[in-house]
Amino acid sequence: MMESLLVAVCEDNPDEYQELLSILECSGIPVSCERFADGASFLNGFFPGKYDLVLMDGLGGVDAVSRLRERDSATPVAFITSSLDHAMDDCRLHVARYLQKPLRAVEVEEVLRLALREKANEAGVSLPTGRVSFRQIRYVEQSNHDLIFHLTGGREARARERLDRIEGQFPAPPFFRPHKSYLVNLYYVRRLDRDMNAFEISGGGTAYIRRSSVREAAKALQSVARET
Repeated sequence: MMESLLVAVCEDNPDEYQELLSILECSGIPVSCERFADGASFLNGFFPGKYDLVLMDGLGGVDAVSRLRERDSATPVAFITSSLDHAMDDCRLHVARYLQKPLRAVEVEEVLRLALREKANEAGVSLPTGRVSFRQIRYVEQSNHDLIFHLTGGREARARERLDRIEGQFPAPPFFRPHKSYLVNLYYVRRLDRDMNAFEISGGGTAYIRRSSVREAAKALQSVARET
């Protein structure tokens, strides 16, 4: 069974949205859509890994996509535009495609298949509730015999597992284990609190650091900061 795609569509024209929706429904690829009137309303509820594809109407959405890329470098984005004469630098914004109006079903389907490939190839970890990509994981916490996966968007997932057993599945960097009970995605660390010996995690949460590992934690955090 083909995996479903969650697609965000930024389109303020109801008729053009219905036209696009019709093309998506006839593509043969399972798709669920969330419509937004503009880039600001889209960004308001966005978090990394939430959508499998973003379809942004008009080159006026450049600012929204630029801000999206500050938080998420991987989600495929396609611009829908009336003219390609002023297409911006797709290397800077990592734009997958430019779809010119009137839309052609074959080109829309190509974008959907690209998103399917990206979703299938994205590295992650398999949980009882389904597969979770590494970029959606803010930090992992050991709680008795369970692991709590603190995900983007305030979500959580649990698994009956030990951190010692699965730590090797996570890429380092950006993941760092500061304490026996925590594994942290350093991209989501807001700051290192030296008074508390803890990472403050963006989106909420605290991951404690062994006193003997504070210097190593600071170096790891600085290393990731230089990459971004």
